[in-house]
Amino acid sequence: MSHTAGNIKDDDQMNSNFSDSNSETDESERGADKVKHDIALDCGICPNVQMRQEGLTRSPRRSWHWIETPIKCKISPTGCPFTFDTHEQDFLHNGDEKGRKALEELARHMSHLFCLPHRTFAYAIYVFCNKEHLVYFNRSGAAVSEWCSFEEDLHLQRFVYRLAMASEVERGHNPAATLVPSSSQDAKDFRTLVDDVRQPELLWEWVAVSTKRKCPIYRLRAISEAAASNTDSKHCGETLAHRDFLVGHPHFYSDSLFGHCTRGYIALDAARKTLCFLKDSWRRAG
Repeated sequence: MSHTAGNIKDDDQMNSNFSDSNSETDESERGADKVKHDIALDCGICPNVQMRQEGLTRSPRRSWHWIETPIKCKISPTGCPFTFDTHEQDFLHNGDEKGRKALEELARHMSHLFCLPHRTFAYAIYVFCNKEHLVYFNRSGAAVSEWCSFEEDLHLQRFVYRLAMASEVERGHNPAATLVPSSSQDAKDFRTLVDDVRQPELLWEWVAVSTKRKCPIYRLRAISEAAASNTDSKHCGETLAHRDFLVGHPHFYSDSLFGHCTRGYIALDAARKTLCFLKDSWRRAG
């Protein structure tokens, strides 16, 4: 993943909690336009961290920021994107309109996760009655396991246990994105950007969206391309040049699950305390 920035002038082990979001929706913005998503998550696995608990007291909705693993539950086989009757190679309901829509819904759920700065890949659990598929998404594609019955074997139970014991990176968190504590000076500096009356009106509106209270703040570390190109040389033992940026809600993000998946942020340079526009995108290595 690469980060590029331009100045504007004038981001342990997990204690898993299950969160029921059956009747809730989430909101996000693209640019100045507000979009309310009409999909709700059936349930999910969330980390039991203090900032998540604080977030639950601030809003009745479940935030996508705290979802580690989405869980979808269906009671009808025709409403599932995957087959649950036989172990055939073709496991998709390709000819079923309801199955196609269910697959699109799952993709939208994963898109919600991937618009966040701290996710590089994610797992999902798709349940039908007493059976489940495990699904893995990253920026190059997706993989689906064969279905198993969690009444007859411990496949699902082992997966959840290993997920709970895994590190953040092993669960798909971006090591270059560090969650900023809400009481830290960095968080205060970022939140107070909206109080700067010297900013032009349009820029103030963008900053207001980026710094809204319910959105966690991350510190993103961007390593310079010149320094990164020396990682295989004699300089590989030296500290690479880098810059840190504080970001909140994305100013722009692509809905695409695969490809460049560009995101843009109104960011604060952590060292210079200057306002920047940070572009975050994926590109092919080499």
